[in-house]
Amino acid sequence: MLTILIGMSASGKDAILRELVANHGFREIVTTTTRPMRKGEVNGKDYNFISRKEFEKGISEGRFFECRSYNTIWNGKEDVWYYGTPKMQLNPEQDYVAIVDVQGAKDYVSYFGKYDCFVVQVNASEEVRTKRAKKRGSFDKDEWERRLAADRLAFSAENTAQTDSFAVNYSVANEGDKTVAEIAERIAIATDTYGRKDHSEIDRNPCQRWGEWREASPNQLLAELREDVAVLMNNILECETLLRNLSKREPYPDFDIEKGLKHIQLF
Repeated sequence: MLTILIGMSASGKDAILRELVANHGFREIVTTTTRPMRKGEVNGKDYNFISRKEFEKGISEGRFFECRSYNTIWNGKEDVWYYGTPKMQLNPEQDYVAIVDVQGAKDYVSYFGKYDCFVVQVNASEEVRTKRAKKRGSFDKDEWERRLAADRLAFSAENTAQTDSFAVNYSVANEGDKTVAEIAERIAIATDTYGRKDHSEIDRNPCQRWGEWREASPNQLLAELREDVAVLMNNILECETLLRNLSKREPYPDFDIEKGLKHIQLF
């Protein structure tokens, strides 16, 4: 099974990938790029770093099954960065993980097959992502502003919408309230469960779209249920406040606040 991590810049994808590789038996698919190497990165481990000339030669020779380029500003100068994944075959007995953008994920699913790919979207607020980006030694304000704008477009509802050939199978929040180990464990469990699913059942049932299938372990379901209950209770408190406020305003002079609260309690 190939787990594909997508997410806006500085959402924490790299840290999750490292945890999956270190503690859950995943093997990383190392992609190729022409962008400058960041502090602490290792060629051949984080990326295969090559020149733009060599990358363009690889494109002309058909070495990549997916590739894309980005116009950027780096150290005050305009530049173009290339990213791509060489053509390869995967061992069906091995779990793999890769980080790509939305279009790259679509190309991966097209190349390897939708039932052999598990697309995970990692989410984090812009505030959290900006704080993380500033901690990087290579932070460039102009480049960061460009990436924020590009992310809003790339991760729009229209661009990530489910189709017959693509879907985001799983989403996780990485706001800092959970450890990377906790998030990676949830992804590993979800990936394993999805990989063991008999997808032919879904194909036989047109009412169940393949990307909507969802299964989890009892512990995972319990954790998510607790989160859902917390959200529900918060919503109930907000509704209670709204009802009390409405009862004090025109044109609702005869509004029965107690009856309204009773309905909430029944819900």
